[in-house]
Amino acid sequence: TLQKNGIPFAAGILFENDVDCQTADALSERVIKNPAFEPVSEETMAKAKELLLRCSFVLDAGTEIRTLNRANAELLEYARAKGIPVCSDIEEITGHEA
Repeated sequence: TLQKNGIPFAAGILFENDVDCQTADALSERVIKNPAFEPVSEETMAKAKELLLRCSFVLDAGTEIRTLNRANAELLEYARAKGIPVCSDIEEITGHEA
């Protein structure tokens, strides 16, 4: 929906083996990737935080937080702490339903 409405976006942290990563590669401006089945490294987290600081908002896709993707929950909290709006409804951003 973002790409269809001409809204540039970044995605991540995504795991390299995940279909979401392949889709993000095709549609987004930038993807922060982590090796499959590996904990998120400090380097990957630093890249994600650096990119996050250049974003106007964060779209929380509502993915279940588990052991390996716990870093994404940390990124959501980081965004909030930095005053970056975190949205869970694509319509809030685009004015269009997904």
